[in-house]
Amino acid sequence: MNLKIKEAVTWGRVVAIFGFITSGLSMLSCVGIPVGVIMLLGYIKLNNATDELKKISMRTDDLTAGDYEEVITLYGKFFKMIGIGTIVSIAMGIILAIFYFLFIMAIVASYSGYAY
Repeated sequence: MNLKIKEAVTWGRVVAIFGFITSGLSMLSCVGIPVGVIMLLGYIKLNNATDELKKISMRTDDLTAGDYEEVITLYGKFFKMIGIGTIVSIAMGIILAIFYFLFIMAIVASYSGYAY
């Protein structure tokens, strides 16, 4: 197996495993379920792409660009899912920040000393 491909397979596997763990931990909270599911789907694509790359690297015959097409497609789907997950997590973070701000303002207003 080519050393560079072997390194890519190894790190792809490491990132996929840590991605499964962080996605699972993210899904433990109600707020993190949508982001966790999207990220989990992305890491499944990464794991599949890593498997395909490993299969291709074990072949001894001549490889063509078409042999790598499935790997590139799966990596593209991985980046797409991770990008969607990132956008969703940023949007949810902004929404939560607004709710926290409103909640804190409501607490401050209730202790402002204003008497009826």
